[in-house]
Amino acid sequence: MSAMDNVAAGAEGLVFSPEMHAFFERRLAEERESVREALTADFDRRLKEQEELSQLKLAQARSENLPQCAEPPNLANHPSLRESWAFVKDARVATEQINVMLTKVADNTSSKGQALMTAVNRLTNLIDLRLAAYTGAMDATTTKKAEFVMRYYATFRSKALNPTGHWATGERKFKDVQMDEAAIIDTGLMRPTGSLGGNSMAYTEGSGNRHRPYPGSGHRHPPGPGGLNSFRGMRHSSYRNTGPNPQKS
Repeated sequence: MSAMDNVAAGAEGLVFSPEMHAFFERRLAEERESVREALTADFDRRLKEQEELSQLKLAQARSENLPQCAEPPNLANHPSLRESWAFVKDARVATEQINVMLTKVADNTSSKGQALMTAVNRLTNLIDLRLAAYTGAMDATTTKKAEFVMRYYATFRSKALNPTGHWATGERKFKDVQMDEAAIIDTGLMRPTGSLGGNSMAYTEGSGNRHRPYPGSGHRHPPGPGGLNSFRGMRHSSYRNTGPNPQKS
């Protein structure tokens, strides 16, 4: 029998006294309090860093004369929302930066330039929905949808913000913006209001019956399996190259 076996065998019949139980309970409470304090301190530190970074970015945006959005009046009553609010303000600044970039490098008279500007404006409006949700103007379900949309907005920002402004590399980005917009429409927060890239937009209620125009071809995709899965599948380059008039992605 090994030393560990001897210890285990001896522990089986071990009975702790009430004093020992009290000691362990006290130690456990101390450990819990220590962990709680550590987590609280870490959250406060990250929150302070986020606020400082947000203020720095906002100051930079003001120096560039970019439009700003006012803070909700009840923000002070919801300290847990400060980090999310800072992200929203950063997102608004990024949106305006995209607008500035497009006016400098894109031909806004072309179908691509107009469509991308339209997508930026629509996503800006979706950010306003998130702001309204945090001011208590929307219910919890709509807030959850707004958070979902913001994740797609972050994806859009990383794809669309092209410092070189070169449409040769922006071709794929433009297509991805259309795919992201389809997923946003699926949340019910945004409805098609016109054409995108010269193609009409079709959005039919019902699972498995949502269509998206094929970018630039004038032909529609066949119906997907329904929901977001159909839109995610359309991201694949091989899927884009199908249809009567395929394009290189």
